[in-house]
Amino acid sequence: MLAVQKLYNACKASLVPNGQISAEGLENVRNLLDPLLLSHLLKACVEHRYPSLAQQLHSIIITGDWLKLKFVANHLVNAYAKLGCLETALNVFNKMPERNVMSYNIIIGGYIQSGKLGAAIEVFKKMDRRNSATWNAVITGLIKSEFNEEALRLFAKMHAAGFLPDAYTLGSVLRGCAGLRDLVKGKQVHCYAIRSGLELDLVVGSSMAHMYMRCGILSEGQRVIQSMPVHNIVACNTLIAGLVQNGCATGALDQHRLRELARIALTGAEAVPFPQGWRLRMQLWNH
Repeated sequence: MLAVQKLYNACKASLVPNGQISAEGLENVRNLLDPLLLSHLLKACVEHRYPSLAQQLHSIIITGDWLKLKFVANHLVNAYAKLGCLETALNVFNKMPERNVMSYNIIIGGYIQSGKLGAAIEVFKKMDRRNSATWNAVITGLIKSEFNEEALRLFAKMHAAGFLPDAYTLGSVLRGCAGLRDLVKGKQVHCYAIRSGLELDLVVGSSMAHMYMRCGILSEGQRVIQSMPVHNIVACNTLIAGLVQNGCATGALDQHRLRELARIALTGAEAVPFPQGWRLRMQLWNH
């Protein structure tokens, strides 16, 4: 990683005011590069939001005849897509001598990121081979655009084809069930999460609780949140929103509970153990 940082610093130091790399700097970069370092540098362009540097690296890739290497070409397409340069990403994709599933997945992700869900689905339909990431991306895109029924149908097809969803996709599917207020399908996804060992995942657990509460089963939503070994702000907000949606905003949470929820949020921690005192009070409250 030190080599990557050195290379990144060399590229950044060579940038002239118009965002391009000077001729001397470009030659210095070429002398340092190899395909593996180049792929890491393209990742750095995305992380630091440097589209102009990605363009210069693109020139180096063409000069070095490295576009024929799928992993380099995929990193270049991904960099352009993530940096919001979708048309350029598509141009590179179309010129790739060989493509693999990852190549298509990147384009699908780029379309979804740009709000072009229809185009993403068209690419999905034309693919001869798919992997779990392909299905996950399209299902999540459908849910984000509130095409919940279509997403659930595609999730069923994914399951039938033998592909496994990740935690983020299961969370998305559960949010789709919540949007439809479809408790039957929500419970089916809950069972699937248990069989997959993902029931206690933060994303899955919060989405599952939201689904139950949105369907009017407040007690089950609370039970899901109670069973989670750690919690983040999303889990706490899910509980508060569920209580409000079910008409328990004033009577259910007193100032003490609100203060403890706020204290969890103010820790700034991504995930923290659930306070035992709060857990006990919620159990007593449910009885």
